[in-house]
Amino acid sequence: GSRPWVAQAECDLARVLGDEPRARDLAAAALATARELGLDGLAERAQDALRTAARIARPARRRTASSIDEMAATIDSETPAQLDPSEAVPVTLLFSDIEGSTELNERLGDEHWLAVLEEHNAIVRTAVAAHGGREVKSQGDGFMLAFARPADGLACAVAMQRAFAERDAAGAACPVRVRMGLHSGPAIQRGGDYFGRNVVVAARIAAQARGGQILVSEEVRAAAGAPVAEPRELTLKGLEGRQRVHAVAWDVSCAGTPSRAV
Repeated sequence: GSRPWVAQAECDLARVLGDEPRARDLAAAALATARELGLDGLAERAQDALRTAARIARPARRRTASSIDEMAATIDSETPAQLDPSEAVPVTLLFSDIEGSTELNERLGDEHWLAVLEEHNAIVRTAVAAHGGREVKSQGDGFMLAFARPADGLACAVAMQRAFAERDAAGAACPVRVRMGLHSGPAIQRGGDYFGRNVVVAARIAAQARGGQILVSEEVRAAAGAPVAEPRELTLKGLEGRQRVHAVAWDVSCAGTPSRAV
């Protein structure tokens, strides 16, 4: 019963924040809740807040880093000074963003880009809810998601890719290609967020994916039993050694489990 009040608070805070980066995320979250609950008045106010935040933030669109790269860059800066490894808990982390989002934003303009972004965010959040995941954070078009089981995280990624493929096949005016990466391992949880090396690994794996691709670490592949293509050995930015990753098969024509690599 508190969800309408939370959404209203998110909308109000987005208006107050103005040019703060989080304003767009708060407004988008409020809009998604308002539409889900049929709160037309709040949805209209949240839409206005979202448009205002986008106009204010327009100069920032010239960024060259992807949303995944930006989230990965903040992990170290936001990591608490003192972390006790004994506090680490097992988690599967999924990072995603839209390939070429900066160029899409420039080509479409703010109004049309926001409409595409709302569709994208709704697909992500619907899949996360259906697979028992949790949204840890979002930045622009990028998401950091957490799951208790590797199989749930992988199933969520496959569901999202299929939903995006079906959206595009249905004749969407602006097709989007989303890249995703997953990794499982212990991470330290603080205040709803996660910290530690395995968080960075998950983000860096996602940064290596192409649009329409799901890359998973060896840990996810082994735990979830996903059908995958031949593994690749990658050197991930800021990390020592090489990481084995696999591209997951998720053929949209298959009604059940994933069927072939893309």
